[in-house]
Amino acid sequence: MNSVIRFLAPDDLAQLLHLYQEVAQQGDGIIRYPFEIDANYIQTFALKSWSSGLALVAEVDGRIIGEIHAFMSDIFASRHMLIGLTIVVHPKAQGQGIGRHLFQQFLTLVETGRPDIFRIELYVRSHHTKAIGLYESLGFKKEGILHDRILTKEHTLQTPWMMAWKNPNFRLNAVSIASKRHRVSLCPVTEQDLERLSKLARKIYKAYFIHLWKDDGQWYRNWAFSTQKLASELQEPGARWYLSYYQGKAVGFLKTIDQLGPEGKDRDTLKLERIYLLPEAKGEGIGQAMLRYVNQAAKQLGRKSVWLTVMDSNDTSIAFYQKHQFEIFGRHQLDFEQVKEQYRGMYQMRRLL
Repeated sequence: MNSVIRFLAPDDLAQLLHLYQEVAQQGDGIIRYPFEIDANYIQTFALKSWSSGLALVAEVDGRIIGEIHAFMSDIFASRHMLIGLTIVVHPKAQGQGIGRHLFQQFLTLVETGRPDIFRIELYVRSHHTKAIGLYESLGFKKEGILHDRILTKEHTLQTPWMMAWKNPNFRLNAVSIASKRHRVSLCPVTEQDLERLSKLARKIYKAYFIHLWKDDGQWYRNWAFSTQKLASELQEPGARWYLSYYQGKAVGFLKTIDQLGPEGKDRDTLKLERIYLLPEAKGEGIGQAMLRYVNQAAKQLGRKSVWLTVMDSNDTSIAFYQKHQFEIFGRHQLDFEQVKEQYRGMYQMRRLL
């Protein structure tokens, strides 16, 4: 059976309710009983997964036959974990590798796009040897046995294993922030990320800014986004680069500098030097989430404002910043020889915190 794996969408909830009810009728498929499976249960875990974790479905000819989800704990000290992991496959579609395919894609997306997540935990009944074998083959390790944790409706006690998978790409200083629906992970750039950052920066810049240059921006892209130039900027005092990950891939980046303010007189401001996003990632609230993180970071540093520069001809970006309480307070001119004369003007914008 050929299935398509995709992200869970709001329109899927009615189908998902039916799927879970079918699986719960098996009696030993999931921990919940049929009377516990209702629309509120489905909506609750879907909202949690969208806001902090991940949820995927397997679909055949428009019919959902499998689903997997997990979400972050609401305990701050456990923010590096995904919990509540549940996977279901329709009884008529079991034994065809759909569960393994779902699980593999789920783990791949965490590995490639959630550097803020270190552990994924699950519980499995100790007599489910086939399921345990599947989880072990995917990289889960047994970490402990929980004696008599499950009470069955027949008033017997069952003992599950606690198992965990660890993300090899976890970064201790990565952070996760909410966007419109899915989670955005911001990961501080290190030397090992420079090649990825360079390619991403060139791609984004080419999509938006080549019209500014007499040579279509070729010189600037080669100069500003070479790995050598980026490596030197990583060493700038107060500079921080972040890659933005969304739905399993890097979709943008930002750079902040904590140094002298625009007037060169104080340290009460944080400069947002770059904030870029792939065109295909726009409209998901990712840019807003990135900007919100910068404002929060500035507050944590004790700064009184965030400031940036933007082309005075870029009406879309100016409107975006104004929507988020930035105001124009100054202007200057770009002095790059290759920039077209009509695009040299720059606004300085600032948001007071």
